[in-house]
Amino acid sequence: MIDERKEVLFSPLNVTEYHKCYDYVEPLRKDETPVLSVETKWEVEKGIQWATIVKSKLDGKYRLWYQSGFRQESAPTEIVIDNTNQFPWRKVVCYAESVDGMNWVRPELNLFFAKTYPGNNIILDWEGFLLDSPSVLEDLEDPDESRRYKMLVFHQDRNDPATSGGCLFTSSNGINFTFTGHVFPTQDAECLWYDPIHRRYLAFLKERYGENRIRMLSYSTDCREWSEPHIIFKPDSGDNKGTNFYQQSAFTLSGRCMGFLNVYDMTTQMAWLELVESPDGLSWHRFPSKTAVLKHGDFGSIDGGGVYCGLSEPIVDGDKTWVYYFAAPHPHDSGVSEKAKHLKQSIARAYFPTNRLVGQQTELGGFFASVPVLCPGGSMELNFRCASDVRVELKNPGYGGPIEGFTADDCIAMTGDDKAAAVKWKNGRTLGELKGRYFKIKVYGDNMKVFSASFVGH
Repeated sequence: MIDERKEVLFSPLNVTEYHKCYDYVEPLRKDETPVLSVETKWEVEKGIQWATIVKSKLDGKYRLWYQSGFRQESAPTEIVIDNTNQFPWRKVVCYAESVDGMNWVRPELNLFFAKTYPGNNIILDWEGFLLDSPSVLEDLEDPDESRRYKMLVFHQDRNDPATSGGCLFTSSNGINFTFTGHVFPTQDAECLWYDPIHRRYLAFLKERYGENRIRMLSYSTDCREWSEPHIIFKPDSGDNKGTNFYQQSAFTLSGRCMGFLNVYDMTTQMAWLELVESPDGLSWHRFPSKTAVLKHGDFGSIDGGGVYCGLSEPIVDGDKTWVYYFAAPHPHDSGVSEKAKHLKQSIARAYFPTNRLVGQQTELGGFFASVPVLCPGGSMELNFRCASDVRVELKNPGYGGPIEGFTADDCIAMTGDDKAAAVKWKNGRTLGELKGRYFKIKVYGDNMKVFSASFVGH
């Protein structure tokens, strides 16, 4: 059965022909005020790190899970993980709520450390020397309500190697979590995602390839039985020796699996985000341009030491889609920056115009064509921005040319800024005539930006 709305995103892997045309990535625009910063005694030493923010489909409330930590007594003098000394810290997972995604309340839960920190919002503590990257799903697909929330968190304990790795938890309410016993073979900086297109759970994992951090993937159809991990990102010939892939998150955009890949450069100690895509959720690809979609700030700013992935999907809020991220004022391995010594790690956010994150842009006389698309019938809409005429042509795949009656000359020109411009051809030709046939979508226009096409009403 064909979905009511079928979309074709004009991302790099969805385009086969170019002429005076280039991949376009919309830079994320930062909201300079942190969303969540240090306020409590149990946060003041380690700051606010790695966050998952979900707008609940149950009640519309924003829910936030994050990592923080504090000093613990009688700890070993040094345990180094990922070039950072993990002692004398006790890492914990905390929880907060909001009605608007900006102003947060830390509920007084007192589940752990109630005597030391009365009124705290800590929801998970696990003895060891690292509890890292809590990644949480609100999963309405699972019929078992006791597994409504799923959390992947990294745990490291030299006294219990069997529980060292990416540990999977479940919960009915997002606060009281139970360990499932499943441990992924991974280092820290892992992320859990549900792919709604291919109906699979994905666990993005971290490993080393020589001296460099790389990304792996394990997948499951039921979040119980998981595949053995396979590599999805490692540095290539176009990267420098210091290129590392530190973290990754994923989401869907116009019917396509997309993601943010955290690039960390050892030579500069800085981290930023690239946009990546996948045709099937299992094989992942960087864009040819390797464009930074979210860059770190200047020294002395809240993210002057690097930006790191938020561990959740972007949240649509009208014309803006918000991307939450972990803002580091200090470089990863270099200690505290003198200019930013008053700053603590925090959670910040940036946005892109809804449904306009990636596409194609042309110069004068430019055009591009999509991969072959199976026509569902109905009508076509185009998401574009252009001050001159834009025309759409439907082209036979392979060695075929334009389809008669659906050429660029037959198309009624469009212009302006429209996310859902109706594509029409002269003489009343409709896509119902082509239903079940493959064709390429070829778009012509001078200095245009085109993001996607949609089939509606089929």
